[in-house]
Amino acid sequence: MTEPAERAGTGHVSGPSEGAQRSGGIGLLASNVGSLVTSNAVNRATSFVVYAMVARFLGARELGQLALATSLLYLVQRFVLLGLETLTTRAVAKDRTETSKYLMTASAIIVVSAAASWPVIWGFAEVMDYSADTSRVILILFLAMAPFALMQLTEATFVAWERSKYVALSNSPIWIVQTGVAFAILNSGHGVDMVALSIVVAYTTIAAVHWLLLVTRVTRLSARVHVHFVPSMLKSSMPFLGIDGMNAIRGAVNVIFLSRFAGEVAVGVFVAARQLLVPLYLIFQAIGQGVFPAMVRQFESGKSRLGRLSGRLVEFTITLAIPAVTLLFVLAGSILLFVYSDPDFLESVVVLRILVWSMLGVALTAILGRILWATQREALSFRIALTNTIILVATSFVLVREFDVVGAALASMTVGILNVVQHYVPLWRLFGRFDIIKWVWKPAVAASVMAGVLLATPGMQLWLRISAGAVVYLSALFLLHILGAGGYTQLRKQLRSVSGQA
Repeated sequence: MTEPAERAGTGHVSGPSEGAQRSGGIGLLASNVGSLVTSNAVNRATSFVVYAMVARFLGARELGQLALATSLLYLVQRFVLLGLETLTTRAVAKDRTETSKYLMTASAIIVVSAAASWPVIWGFAEVMDYSADTSRVILILFLAMAPFALMQLTEATFVAWERSKYVALSNSPIWIVQTGVAFAILNSGHGVDMVALSIVVAYTTIAAVHWLLLVTRVTRLSARVHVHFVPSMLKSSMPFLGIDGMNAIRGAVNVIFLSRFAGEVAVGVFVAARQLLVPLYLIFQAIGQGVFPAMVRQFESGKSRLGRLSGRLVEFTITLAIPAVTLLFVLAGSILLFVYSDPDFLESVVVLRILVWSMLGVALTAILGRILWATQREALSFRIALTNTIILVATSFVLVREFDVVGAALASMTVGILNVVQHYVPLWRLFGRFDIIKWVWKPAVAASVMAGVLLATPGMQLWLRISAGAVVYLSALFLLHILGAGGYTQLRKQLRSVSGQA
């Protein structure tokens, strides 16, 4: 491997392949997206396994405790970050010589804000009147706040440098080890608080490895914190903080209301369904995160180029989302029983069948939202996030009190639909035409055929039904693309044309 060399007098790090790296070529784009998808997939897969183990070993209440603590950690972490990770990605993607300035200054700010979060969460637990063991799990997990936030910042730096492979190489092995440690903890009779402590250790280790890779494999860093730059930096990051903060509130509000009005067991039932959707959510977010630097550069080259790239990305994410939604909707009961091995979690079937439709909106807004960021429309993104948050808080408060977990699912689906509409309208105006229907109908038809196969094979083993459904979907989709292109030869020509433009 060729190590980067520092240009004298500039502090800028480059290598022989820098031109290729910054070209936004399809190979590099795919590599960065693939690395982020891999990292997030392993992260969520291991988290999913830990949640399932807690449910199997300890039960729904303990699952609810861990889920509540995790939701609060994610919520507060977005405010601790202050939007600085997205600001850093955009600034460094444009000019890598700014890496040390942004990274070191943002790190100092984050350490201070992480320390300030501790009395806040302690006070929140007191106000919510959580039981002593639930509060203990929350406070243990919050030991991870500073390393978790710094880990997010260093990941943003890797993304800006288009070196996302280091995210996968560092994160994945550590989360796999943590999963093994969690199994050993539970198998030896310990409780959920020790599982939370193992998560803290994992976050701390990952943060340390990230910093080591940054200084040894990516760029040299100055230890200087640009204090005079702090006000300007915070001012620029406020729109991102608003967007991220609103998104985090939306992610946690149902769990918080359930914990207040229905208890930890209801949280466990709700999270058992939602946890099945987290891998999909993170895959779509990783795709959006991975292509964001390319979107920034495409917009600087012209609005039409960004429009073409965005259209292909929307088509790709929808092609993944529609069959996944169909499969989870049809096989909800079988999948929940397979994962949690407890008939009590069949209460989550209705919740899953409602929540799963929100994944179509997640797939779309993972791309549409970053188009707004790439075109410097953060203020509009913030207004969308604020509107979504206000409506979700209001609807969740009413529906959770009346319908418990089903009310939480209905509130989430309602806001998901509204979110897509609010993103779609301004982009239609920006590009003149942004026809989602032409990208949706083929996957929708193919998924309908797949649903018929799944419904017609109720006695088949779960893995065989899923495999058969996937084969049918891909075959039907391929046939539809051939018919739409006017034949196989024409389809090959279209694919070569798309590859050449990329």
